[in-house]
Amino acid sequence: MSNRPRSLFAWCASFLIGAGLGIAANFLSASRAGDAAETQPRASAPARATGDDMALQSIQSPTPVAPLNTSELLGFEKLSLEKQVEALQRISDKRPKDEEYAPGIQIWIARMAKELTADQAAALIEALPQGKEGDEFLRATIAARLAAQDPMRALELGKKLDDPRTMACAIAALAQNNGADALRAVSEIGEAKRGQVWDNLFREGNFQSGGSFQEMAGVLREKPELLKDMRGNWAMSRILGMALTHTAMSDPAAALALVREFGAEIEKSAPADANEGASGRDARRGGNRGGSRPSMVSSMIQSTLSEMRASNPDAASRFFDSLGEKEKSSWMHSDEAITRFQRQGIDAAVSFAEKQTNDESMRSAALGTWWVLAQRDRPAAVGWIDSLPEGAFRQGVLSAVMIDAWNQSRTWGSEQAAIEAGATLGSESTKIDYFASLMSDRAFGFGRGSSRAELIQSLPITDAQKFALQQRLAPIKAK
Repeated sequence: MSNRPRSLFAWCASFLIGAGLGIAANFLSASRAGDAAETQPRASAPARATGDDMALQSIQSPTPVAPLNTSELLGFEKLSLEKQVEALQRISDKRPKDEEYAPGIQIWIARMAKELTADQAAALIEALPQGKEGDEFLRATIAARLAAQDPMRALELGKKLDDPRTMACAIAALAQNNGADALRAVSEIGEAKRGQVWDNLFREGNFQSGGSFQEMAGVLREKPELLKDMRGNWAMSRILGMALTHTAMSDPAAALALVREFGAEIEKSAPADANEGASGRDARRGGNRGGSRPSMVSSMIQSTLSEMRASNPDAASRFFDSLGEKEKSSWMHSDEAITRFQRQGIDAAVSFAEKQTNDESMRSAALGTWWVLAQRDRPAAVGWIDSLPEGAFRQGVLSAVMIDAWNQSRTWGSEQAAIEAGATLGSESTKIDYFASLMSDRAFGFGRGSSRAELIQSLPITDAQKFALQQRLAPIKAK
């Protein structure tokens, strides 16, 4: 990147198409770094209301819901269990099939749950039908109310009903006070159901963990079977990372010492595949597709960094800089580039990307840089691509265009969204470079079910560009 111009638009972002799109999914969906976090509101979270009138107005809006009179809305907690179930089922039956509740109904459900006693919440969880599409918010809100009042009761009820969502609410409530207690409780859940509990634990997006890192690590020493739970490694790393944050803020060296000691213990006690990371959905949260997946330790460090960035970005950057190269997974560089962009400006982010010693880390850092720029001035960000020299930085920019298209359209992995994004690029050479990247990433699903030639012919580019793309992708023939 020594030839990189220093004009107003001297910025780009990158990510390695061949090894890391799953990481980018995690980056875009879970990043807590400023702009990246603010561009994706949680659809399932109820909107904030300023008073009961707002809730009533929302419930009486044109949203297709069951008619409820004012006394039912304002005095739900005074109804008999039978009447409460009837009211909730009327709302549920009017909800569009397989869709969540409208925001106005979510407001009312959240307010209703706050007035329930533990006995009422437990009775409702038992009385309401399980597994009904779209009712997850309703059951989870009531379960969270019970867990907030009596987490062990919620846990036992979840076990009785074989309900992982209720068990997850209980674990979350335990973790908020003491993560070690949460880990002990999880260890008592049957192995067959434990993975589903882990999967549900972070659904609501407001998970917090208290207690000390040392105490949690002690539980894992006592319960080594938890370290063999590949689906839970990501969740446990989040819990441990949150606990490590306080130490990392005040003494990064001490925090790293704890991490390294714990990492050495994991390597001895956990199976190799658990150290390498998880598969399936957990890999999409934070793993390299086609490359090595992040270890539990690296995920824990990422969790710590995310927590630190939310309150003290400068401290987070210092902690990042203190990490050894083996402790920095490539996907951490995206968030760090975003942080530096927001604190010090675009030149600091680009300089950070340029200093990376391997292509994968450079692409990851450039991804964060370009992605933030695109949110602020997309035409400038897109136009700047044309003047980038070939190499890892430019290649990563093209990956960022695709990832940003998926994020903007909320259609992660959509072939059509990625293709439409390529059609908006400026020069012919940039379009060809971009689509060549897509064609090379067949493992991710592009062109699945069709030949490369057929896919090229379907692209929204000129015949001359299609021919150039075919020539670019043609296999080298022996003389």
